[in-house]
Amino acid sequence: MVLSKADPEALFFDEMERKGLAKITWVDDVSCEGLGKMLVEALNESLKEATDGRVQVIRVRVYEEEKDWSDAFISTEADFVE
Repeated sequence: MVLSKADPEALFFDEMERKGLAKITWVDDVSCEGLGKMLVEALNESLKEATDGRVQVIRVRVYEEEKDWSDAFISTEADFVE
């Protein structure tokens, strides 16, 4: 599960993870924009190591529903979210 660090039920979910009932990734921003940026950063970190920097993700699209999404990009200047 991907949950906000500010989730009001954080203690409950911590207990679930401690008991082995869930694997939780805690994030600062669970919005489409925040998750897209997190994915670009995480994938690029893994790909850089695995491919000696030859491969990188330049765009991730995260859908909230069919007509609602956010694109996260990486540019030569800096990461940004559209």
